[in-house]
Amino acid sequence: MAEGVLAQMAAEGRLGEGWRQRVSQGQDPVPLPRILDLLFNTTPHYLARPTGPEEVSELVRFAATQRLPIVPRGAGSWSAGGAIPVSGGMVIQTDRMASVEIDKEGMTATAGAGAPMAELQKAAQAQGLQAAPQPLYRPRSTLGGFLASGGLGAGSLKYGPLARQVAECQAVLPGGEPLTGDSGVASLISGSEGMLGVLTRATLRLHPKAEETRPVTFTFRRLEEAAEALVRIHKTPLQPLYVSLGGPSHYHWLLQDKGEFQGAIHVAVMLEGPRGRLAREEAEVKRAAGPRASPGSSELALREQKALGAPLHVPADRRGPGTYTFFVREHLVPLDRIAAFAGGLQTLGRRMRLHTGYTGISVDPGTLLVQSYHVIDTRRIFSTLLSLGYPKRASDLALELGGRPLGFGLWGTGMLEKLHGEMADPLADAKAMALGPTILRVKQDGAVEATRKLKKALDPQGHMNPGKVTELWLSPMGLLPIKLPALAMNLLMETMATGRRLMPQEKFTNE
Repeated sequence: MAEGVLAQMAAEGRLGEGWRQRVSQGQDPVPLPRILDLLFNTTPHYLARPTGPEEVSELVRFAATQRLPIVPRGAGSWSAGGAIPVSGGMVIQTDRMASVEIDKEGMTATAGAGAPMAELQKAAQAQGLQAAPQPLYRPRSTLGGFLASGGLGAGSLKYGPLARQVAECQAVLPGGEPLTGDSGVASLISGSEGMLGVLTRATLRLHPKAEETRPVTFTFRRLEEAAEALVRIHKTPLQPLYVSLGGPSHYHWLLQDKGEFQGAIHVAVMLEGPRGRLAREEAEVKRAAGPRASPGSSELALREQKALGAPLHVPADRRGPGTYTFFVREHLVPLDRIAAFAGGLQTLGRRMRLHTGYTGISVDPGTLLVQSYHVIDTRRIFSTLLSLGYPKRASDLALELGGRPLGFGLWGTGMLEKLHGEMADPLADAKAMALGPTILRVKQDGAVEATRKLKKALDPQGHMNPGKVTELWLSPMGLLPIKLPALAMNLLMETMATGRRLMPQEKFTNE
């Protein structure tokens, strides 16, 4: 039976072994510097495009018998490297499972894992409904990919994470067994980055489309003033769709603005609901913002809202053809520490001679999801490689302030012990011993061990998106994978960050 299904997929061009088919699946929006091919085997042996859960089950069983690693992949729109192989294997691309069905009476949307969230939202709004939350700045982000990477975005403040909106979901476990469940199963998959199974289909609860959406915007000259206003706004009884924070250079890069909105910290509160109520809520937001808030541009807020889903890129410069792009990492930061985090990002960017920006959006009353990014020219291979130390340093800063990076992927695996607290960081230990006994070691909380036990229980062969999330594998020159200690990954990333400080700052067209 399996051979028949696989043979049919191959005949239809949906299961390929050819290099031309599979090489494109070894890239995120920011292609890995080719020098890293010496360390990771990012070219899968097979590229599969199933159309339903039955085919996914057969593919997973086949891969298990062949001892092939499996990498579930949506649109590959996350920069963390979580949807690319590190030791070959099989990539299961979900783009052929992209159907969307809207039940207007039941207020639900049933969609395949490969359905773009933007298309799902468009179909819902055509029926007077809406889906929330929505991913940030990702035009092709799919339902499965968004859930697997945590499901936090625009609308999480009001409606909660995506897993909470799931009425029913279907997945295929690492052994090939189908699983159907409710939001509990969705919560298991949420944030797992494809290491526990392949989501194939989900039914989301929808909400009535808002009568009106209204931005209330402010500008602040000092980051500390904006941070204090954010805290006051979140203490109100209001339920805005989201509250966002944009750094001074964010609109310069995101909206290609040449200076109209430069030099200020921008805060936008997106309200939604009946028109009569919004006027009262707008007045309350303005009171909470405080006397140091200057009126902002509603046009700017609406332009940014439209940019939710727009690709992040910078036009080619005058030196020749090419496109600059953004390397984005996401961090969850306590609301009351956002000033220290954003200020630290700016200092870090200056020291590493990078063009950087940040934007944040509240995902619950006490937490901001902050996207920090730096602009790179991917044609400059060595410079791009060294710049990968920036997100590592940004993650260190988030951890110091009580936050954490959102997700591991490939680049976050050096953070395993720091994030989960399985053991103290040896470098921190050495520093603590040098400075004295008042600096305490990190306590063990067993979280990473619990994660690994869950992985082992569901995937005893360890072939579902292995080599990331719970450990890091290298496949030098395409050989058998070897495990790399988290400390070694940290040292590698630190070396990159230090080396980047010796590089000149690049010039871009829209500076």
